[in-house]
Amino acid sequence: MNDADRSALLAAVPVHEHKGKPYYVRLADIPPPWQDAFRAALRGSACPVIEGQGDCAYGWDWSDWLQGRFPHG
Repeated sequence: MNDADRSALLAAVPVHEHKGKPYYVRLADIPPPWQDAFRAALRGSACPVIEGQGDCAYGWDWSDWLQGRFPHG
């Protein structure tokens, strides 16, 4: 992923707050082909369950993935 892609995704995908702090992203908000790649990276990871929001991921996992630091290994 290049810097332009990373910047565009940071701008396009909202990180929703929970109790006033950045908490989760909705996978449906991530455009293809990045959604599929991030979903694959999440395999085996814990993810938040937010009623009515569909599949979600922690905001810090999204940020780490964009920076090439996720999955942790």
